Amino acid sequence: MATEHLSFTEIAPLARRVADDIVWSTMTTIGPDGRPRGRVVHPLWRWTEGADGPVGFLTSRPTPLRKRHLAAHPVGTLAYWSPAHDALFVDVDVAWMEGDERRAVWDLATSLPPPVGFDPAPMFPDGPDGDGFAPLRLTPRRIQVVLAERMAKGEPSYLWTSPLA
Repeated sequence: MATEHLSFTEIAPLARRVADDIVWSTMTTIGPDGRPRGRVVHPLWRWTEGADGPVGFLTSRPTPLRKRHLAAHPVGTLAYWSPAHDALFVDVDVAWMEGDERRAVWDLATSLPPPVGFDPAPMFPDGPDGDGFAPLRLTPRRIQVVLAERMAKGEPSYLWTSPLA
């Protein structure tokens, strides 16, 4: 399918609309053996282009599988799909967050209105400083927005690629 290239400023509201509507995403990472693994996640996005560009976050646990995957290949793809057939695909660089950044992700999760925002305490009872809480930074390198109304007319999807990609 053809794509129409947009600036980040142009694609961000379209991506946000799809992500906020769907909320949950399938994230795929690649293990040391080169095989993919998918899981359902609840990303939090900053849909503005700050000093470090657009960025997303995941509340996460430092499981042995996740550690192996990200040590081998610190990248992932997030795929959102709506029953209305809108879709969003975000290819990201992935990094563990440390120190005060962990608290910032916790605070972001609690500050956003539901269903995008949520209280992480039931999943992480030791709080943002506990060993079980290991948030991830998601740095987008490619964003593709597929809108059903455009697909039905044979129009292209929208695409943004980071200048750093």
